Amino acid sequence: MSVPFKSSRLALYCWLGVLGLLGLYAPGLSSACEREMRTPAGEWREYRKGDFIYQYAVSGRHALPSADHANHLDIPDIVGDVSLQLTAMRDMLQQLEFQLPLESARYRQHGVSRILIRFLELKGINGRTFDEPRRLPSGECVLVIHIATHYPSGNLTPAHEFFHLVQYGYAMLKRGWFTEGTARWSAGVVGHREGKPRPIPADYQELQEFWGKSYAAAPVWYGLIEHCDSNPARVEIPEHLNSLRYHTGEPVIEDNVVPGHAFVRRVLMNLGEVSDLIAAEEGLAPYRWPQKARNNVRHDPDMWGAVVNACENPIESRRKSVSG
Repeated sequence: MSVPFKSSRLALYCWLGVLGLLGLYAPGLSSACEREMRTPAGEWREYRKGDFIYQYAVSGRHALPSADHANHLDIPDIVGDVSLQLTAMRDMLQQLEFQLPLESARYRQHGVSRILIRFLELKGINGRTFDEPRRLPSGECVLVIHIATHYPSGNLTPAHEFFHLVQYGYAMLKRGWFTEGTARWSAGVVGHREGKPRPIPADYQELQEFWGKSYAAAPVWYGLIEHCDSNPARVEIPEHLNSLRYHTGEPVIEDNVVPGHAFVRRVLMNLGEVSDLIAAEEGLAPYRWPQKARNNVRHDPDMWGAVVNACENPIESRRKSVSG
C-alpha cells in the first residue's frame, strides 16, 4: 500500500521548487546562534577532535569519577572512549551516505561549526541531545550532547545521541516513534543490535498504538527493515576504523553488518520533504518551529506516509486510510 501526499501538498512541491529556482525561498529566520551556553561550576577541561569538542570537569559536582588515561591520549578514559565511538559513528554514517549534522541546511543556516560533548552528572539517563544550537563564550556556534559522568566504556549512548542530531538535520519532526525508534536502530551501525522484529501495523488501531510508542517502537522498525530494504546488510568499513579500540581493548566497531541503512536514509530524506511542506502549509519558518509543532500528533499520518513511500515493497494492510 502507498500513502500518497494530499493534492495540496503536491501543489506545494511545485511551488517550493519554483521559488527555489528563483532564489526566493530562504529557509529560517536568522543565521544567528542566539542562546549562550553557560559552563557549570567546577574546574573544566577541553579536548578537541575533528568535528567534536569534549568538555569535562575534574572538580565539582560534575567531575568525572576517574581521571585514568590508559588510552595514552592524556585525557580520561571515558572521554577517549566516547571520542572513539563518535568518530566511528560519524565516519560510518558518512560511508553509508547519510547527511551529517554539520552538512545540513538547517545547521549551516545557523553557522554551526562543531558538536559539543559535555559530561555532566545526569540522574536516570545516560545522555541527551538538544536540537537547537548554542553559542559558546568563544563565539562558536555548536550543537550539544550531554553524556553522563557514569558512562560505562562501550555503552552505545554516544552513537544513539549523535543519530538524533542526524535526524534533526534532515527534518524538524520529533515524534518519539520516529526519533527514538530509529535512534535505537542506529546504535547497530557501530555496536550490537538488540531486539527482534515485530510485524508492521496491520490496521489503523495498531498504527495508532505504534505512533504512541517511543523506545518501544524499535522492533516495528526492525520489521519494516526486513520488509522494505533489499540492500546488502554487509557494508564496507573504512580501514582507519577497523583498528579503533576502547581503552579496555575491545573493538569500537563490532562487525560490518548494518541492515536497513538504505531504507532508514530514504525515510529521513522523505521526512525532510514532509517537514518543508508542513512548514509552508502552517506558516512556520522551516528551521525555527515551536517545540509543540515538532511533537504534534497530527503529523503522524504524513510521517507514516513518508515511511511507506521509502519502502521498496508494498505494505499491504487492512487499515482504513490514515488521512481520513
